[in-house]
Amino acid sequence: MKKVLLIFLLGLFAMSCSEDEEPAPCDTQQTIADLTAVYEKLGNLPDDATCEDTKAAAQEALDFANANETCINEALEESFADDPDGLADAQQELEETKALLEVVTLLPCDL
Repeated sequence: MKKVLLIFLLGLFAMSCSEDEEPAPCDTQQTIADLTAVYEKLGNLPDDATCEDTKAAAQEALDFANANETCINEALEESFADDPDGLADAQQELEETKALLEVVTLLPCDL
């Protein structure tokens, strides 16, 4: 559920961007598209996916979020420029999602 909210929030930012604005130091729209694809892959794992497949998808999502942290945060800040509470919630949601992904990647498959 959290990943859906994060994707939705970042998607709202992507839709609010226009070509009239100054170019951002990072390509936030591409980052959002890539983030969406990574999280959709994780969310669309089949019910019978192996533990290894689940861990690999979680690791991919975590690696992407960590590698693009600056651009993701910039997108959130721009998207919630007029809503400090919304920004705080989105940032907390992002951190909680990353923490959950870390747990998934660390759990052994042979439990």
